[in-house]
Amino acid sequence: MPRQKLSRLMMMNLTTPIDLEDKLIELVKGKRLVILFVGSPSRGDDGAPQLLFRNLQRKAVRMKLLDCGTSPQDCIEVARLEPDIVIFVNAIDRSLTAGTIVLEELHATNSTGSSLVSHKFPLAWVASLLEMTRPRQDLMIRVILIGIQIRSTKGRITIPIRKSANQLLRIFKKMDLIIESFT
Repeated sequence: MPRQKLSRLMMMNLTTPIDLEDKLIELVKGKRLVILFVGSPSRGDDGAPQLLFRNLQRKAVRMKLLDCGTSPQDCIEVARLEPDIVIFVNAIDRSLTAGTIVLEELHATNSTGSSLVSHKFPLAWVASLLEMTRPRQDLMIRVILIGIQIRSTKGRITIPIRKSANQLLRIFKKMDLIIESFT
């Protein structure tokens, strides 16, 4: 699929599990993948990325995973691994239905709406840092946001957000089977 067409698809809010799974599988097949999890477990639904990280960490074989906590800018060293794709999993607040999963490409020039501000720097800025720190100029790193719409930043992770995290866990396990390993 041409890059321009895929970028338009990435801006869509994907509401059905099949759409989301199909788009992610298409995106990562045969690629080297790093997934960065951003959030704060002490802030209710903002902790969903860390819950997903803990559950996936024991199962991932080919993909590289990193829990960035509330400091995604501290995770840019992953560019040295020369991944084809870096995915940020982050809680978002865009006034969507709680648990809605948003999939979009990040660029230094886009603001990507409202990510939950449990971190100091916008993810688009962190994406530009990844681009600047890549080890080779011929290496193109695609940076993708998977955002989970929150319901609350108080208490525990709510049921709709847990369901979305479980859906992503299932998809990520499938993705691990079709991506290229880091050597």
